[in-house]
Amino acid sequence: MTPGQLTDAYLAALEASDEAGVLALFAADAIVHSPLYGPVPAAGFYPALFRDTSRASLTLHGVTSGTSPAGAVGADYSSVLVRKHSGTRGGCR
Repeated sequence: MTPGQLTDAYLAALEASDEAGVLALFAADAIVHSPLYGPVPAAGFYPALFRDTSRASLTLHGVTSGTSPAGAVGADYSSVLVRKHSGTRGGCR
């Protein structure tokens, strides 16, 4: 999977609230560094995110990839998240 394909799969799974689809893209011990929740294991972050939000709108701005054996990929995207219980919107880039 190319970095662009990986990013497309990630954003599609995020917008669909597809927990299994998102987690399949991460190593079992992956850590997410979130502006909302801080550093959290991916296996705990995505269930909490999907539980707390009803909708996500994501816009991709760019993709970078490293040369390390781990094959790190970075995605620059902006997001608008709608919270389930309050209807408030939050976003970040």
